[in-house]
Amino acid sequence: MAADVTIELLRRAKAGDRASLDQLLERYGPRLLERIRLMMGPAARSVAESTDFLQEVMVGIVGHLGAFEANDAQALLRWGVRIARNRIVDAVRRQREQAVSNFSVEVRKLIATGASPSDEAARRSEAEHLVELLERLPEPYRRVLELRHFDGLGFRAIGVRTGRSENAAQLLHAQALTALGEMARTKGG
Repeated sequence: MAADVTIELLRRAKAGDRASLDQLLERYGPRLLERIRLMMGPAARSVAESTDFLQEVMVGIVGHLGAFEANDAQALLRWGVRIARNRIVDAVRRQREQAVSNFSVEVRKLIATGASPSDEAARRSEAEHLVELLERLPEPYRRVLELRHFDGLGFRAIGVRTGRSENAAQLLHAQALTALGEMARTKGG
């Protein structure tokens, strides 16, 4: 019976009945929020709250409901979960791209001294090479550098995020910087 009610609510919501749409969102909102919380990892939690992603999912559902075809009562939940997963992945990707871009800008600022255009091009190439080296580091090293330099966390907070002690996080950071320096010195990495 609940399935029949859901299908009927969907039919009426697609026809423009706002009350039916509100009932559907009320019915599926808490379940979607649970699924969103399960899908979110630390990177997504640093971007937005689970309720922010839920709101984006609801907007996506409302905006595209006319094109949605349901063949069973759970179809709306599955659709909402797909939308949520895409929104979460996109948000994390944007955050990482922005962090790399910001880091690249900071590296350029550190090495910029007002040189000639050819010197500036060489510096830009070096900054891009540094970003490439960062991408080639082992995941624990990349993670500790990201948390320290992109997110601005202290070693205690890094330890909590990575399941290490504060001292172990500090040691891992030093090892990451050493590895990055070695890769940069060999230039081919």
